[in-house]
Amino acid sequence: MVYCDSLLVVQQERDWRTDFIAYLQTDRVPDTTDNVKRFRKQASFFTLLNGTLYRRGFTRPLLKCLSKAEADIALSEAHEGICGTHTGARSLASKILRAGFFWPSLKHDSENKVRTCANCQKHASIIHIPAEDMHHSDVTWPFNQWGLYILGPFPTAPG
Repeated sequence: MVYCDSLLVVQQERDWRTDFIAYLQTDRVPDTTDNVKRFRKQASFFTLLNGTLYRRGFTRPLLKCLSKAEADIALSEAHEGICGTHTGARSLASKILRAGFFWPSLKHDSENKVRTCANCQKHASIIHIPAEDMHHSDVTWPFNQWGLYILGPFPTAPG
């Protein structure tokens, strides 16, 4: 008789793709959805191929939908990987879309990635604009303080 000493449990983490995959497989709107009409409209942009969720893009045929962990890896690789150029947030988001990936918080996550990148902050260009507006000062103020006459008293004119 053989007994198993260890048991491996696999739990699928619930992410933003779960509801869309369930809807596309069963055509039932999840109970947690507040606005059914909005959910169906959003789900019309997605398609399911071989168990993988894809989003139909405007410029690309299909964009692979990534989970949060996969999105973090894609952001890191595109921003600071082998071909990473430490670009800005908008360029980073566009680069990931051109690579064929999608997740709903792509723009927000790319902004956070650029803000928290130590090398981007260290080597960023220095902004020479003052933190607040400059204050106006009268030209005569220093001379009023000392009580000096620069031109001196004028001589009286003839006549």
